[in-house]
This record gives sequence, structure tokens and C-alpha cells, in this order.
Amino acid sequence: MEDNPKETDFQANVMSLQAVKDFNDIIDNRFSDIAVKSGFVIPDAPKNTTNIVKDIAKLKSGFGANGVPPLTLVTLKGAASQMFRDEMRIERDRLVLQGLGQLSRPELDQQLSSNVESVYQRVTPKIEEMVKTKLRTTQYDMGITKKDLVNYRQGKVEYINNILTNIGFEENDIEGRKAFINNYYKNHLN
Repeated sequence: MEDNPKETDFQANVMSLQAVKDFNDIIDNRFSDIAVKSGFVIPDAPKNTTNIVKDIAKLKSGFGANGVPPLTLVTLKGAASQMFRDEMRIERDRLVLQGLGQLSRPELDQQLSSNVESVYQRVTPKIEEMVKTKLRTTQYDMGITKKDLVNYRQGKVEYINNILTNIGFEENDIEGRKAFINNYYKNHLN
């Protein structure tokens, strides 16, 4: 019961600052094929041509039958948003401790708004590493098709090998790569 008011206060006084919302939108847009502004879909905006999974795995245009499935993006976005919130909470606590409780609400808001870009820069590599780690588990569908894996098994390996390298498999990790392909097939294509 004590945590609910604290979370409500954090949401109302930190996450609702316009600068924070703007950077949160950047994160939302990286995990979406649609444009988002202030948490709402912009209906007439052109579709995003890329998302974080496509960027990290360096999926070429047209790869996979339907691209990266929305469920993958939504699930990963939730984890990324929580990471950003956690970093903003750390930044708020740091500023409060630094000000020894002497900061007024407007001063704290101004400092949070000024520092949100550095928080975003700090959390972005952590988000990208989290996405790579989760993609390596094969629990997330990247849009790789049966045809793509058949081509891989027939020796047309360059593109799939590039994806595996991009998500963190070492080139000499043959067993890990093979396990990934087999598990991905079982989880998403079987």
C-alpha cells in the first residue's frame, strides 16, 4: 500500500514531464512499426521503416514473410520502458540526494528535464544489450521464415550467420548457432 502512492507520484511528477515523455516516445517508436507521440499512435504518420529488432539483427528489407511480429516488439518494449523508468527513478533520487532535500518541485522538474537526454544515452546501450540477450533465447520471433532456415541449412548461410553475429553469437560458436537455429525452428516454425 505504501508503494502505490510513491508510484503514482513518480508517474505524475517525473514520467509526465514533457521532456521525459518525448524520450519515452523515442523508445516506444524504436519498438514499433507505427509512430507514437505522447503515448498515442499518430494515425496519419507514415509507418516506421525500422525498429530495434531490425536494427540490431540488421534484418534486410523484405526479410521474413511479415517482418518482426508485433508481439515481439510489444513484449520487448515493456522491458525497455521499465529500464528507462528505473533509470529516471535513479536520476530523480540522485538529484534529491544531491540537493539535500532543498530542491523545490520546479527546480527538480527543470533538472530532470535537463538531464533526461543523458539518462536516455545511458540506458540505450543497456536496452540494446537486453534485446540481443532476449533474441538469443529464441523465445522471440524475428520473422525468420521456414524458407530462410531451409536456405541456411542448404549452405546459403551468409545472411543468417550475419544475424547470429549481430545478436551476439561468436563466429566460432558453431554449437550455439546450431542450437539457436533448431530452437528457433521448434519455437516459431514447427
